[in-house]
Amino acid sequence: DHTLILEQLFKLRMKHEEPYFNFYFDDLRAHYILDFPIAANIPYANYGITMLSDGTGSYSTYKGIKESEYVEFQANWDNYVNSYQNEGMLFNWGSDNNGMPLHKYAPFLTKYANVNYWLQFPEYLSNTESDTLNADKVNFKITKKNPHAMYEALDQENLPLFNDAVLSAAETNIAYYNEQFIGRDRDILIITGTNLRGLETNVDYIDQVIADYGDTHYMYFKPHPAYPPDGELNSYFDANGIITLPHRTPMEAILWMYPDVYIGGYNSSLYMSSEPGQTLFFFGNITDPLTDLVDVGHFDNVTYYTI
Repeated sequence: DHTLILEQLFKLRMKHEEPYFNFYFDDLRAHYILDFPIAANIPYANYGITMLSDGTGSYSTYKGIKESEYVEFQANWDNYVNSYQNEGMLFNWGSDNNGMPLHKYAPFLTKYANVNYWLQFPEYLSNTESDTLNADKVNFKITKKNPHAMYEALDQENLPLFNDAVLSAAETNIAYYNEQFIGRDRDILIITGTNLRGLETNVDYIDQVIADYGDTHYMYFKPHPAYPPDGELNSYFDANGIITLPHRTPMEAILWMYPDVYIGGYNSSLYMSSEPGQTLFFFGNITDPLTDLVDVGHFDNVTYYTI
C-alpha cells in the first residue's frame, strides 16, 4: 500500500537524524520517485534511486519516445516536483495508483546525480524518433548488468537467502537444480511452455524438437507458472525422456543461475533474460516486443518451428 510505505518513510526520518535511503524502482514506474522520496520530503542528498529494467518494455518504450514528447520531459518533471513539494499533490495518477504515466522518463532522469539505471542490454537501446534524445544519450547514466555475474557475486550469507527466495514457491531446492544442470555429459535444453497445457497443442512442436535435439541434449520442460501440463502431456514427456521442472520456479531465475543451459519454446518476455545464442528455437512466429531483439541480432540462427 502506497500510503503505508509513505508513512514508514516519515517514521524513519523522525527516528534517525540523517537517514540515507536506497530506492529500487522498475523503469516503467518512474513516478514512484515522486510518490515516495519527494512526497516524503527527503533531502536530495539523502537518497539514491536505481531504476531496474521491466524487461522487454524497457527497450520498446525507449524506441517509441518521440521528439515532441522528449523535449517536454524537463518542464513536465519540474512541474511535477513543484506540485509534490509545494502543492501537496499525492497519488493522483489513477484510482489505485498502478498506472505508468511516466513510463518513458527513466533514461532522462539519470541526468540527476542520485539516479542510476541498470539494464542487461543497454546496447539495444535504439530510437529513430527523437534527435534530441539521441544527442543526450551519451550523458545517460546507464549501467550494463549481467544477472549471472550478480548472482555469482553474492556472498555466503546472501546466496542461500536468494536461492531460498526464488525456489521456495516451487517446493524444491538448489541441490535439485545443481544435480540436473551441472556436470552432465550433454548440453541441457529447456523447452518453455505457455497456457497450452495439453498434448494436442504441444506434440507437433515438441516432436520436431526431439528429432533435432533428442540425441544430443538432456531435455526438460518448464511449464508456465500457472499452467502445469496435464496427465496426457506428462505421459508423453515420460515416454520421451523429458523431465518436467517445477512449474512455479521462475524461468528467468534459472537462466541467471545456470547460464549454460539452452532454451526454446513459445514466444514470451522471459526470452529477454537470455543471452545471445542461448535460444535455439521458437514455436511459431514471435511478436512484439521480442521482434525488436530480432532486429539487433539477439536471436540470430534461431529455428522457427511451424505446424
